[in-house]
Amino acid sequence: MAHLITLVVVSVPVCLVFGWALSGPRRMRITRYLLNEIFEQR
Repeated sequence: MAHLITLVVVSVPVCLVFGWALSGPRRMRITRYLLNEIFEQR
């Protein structure tokens, strides 16, 4: 159950980052870099 809460907490900022990245093509590279950093921490 705690793992599910963690997934929800992580998924919310990820969705916000995707929405922020879609507003500018140049930000997509930064978004991919941040996502890679997040997945490596798991």
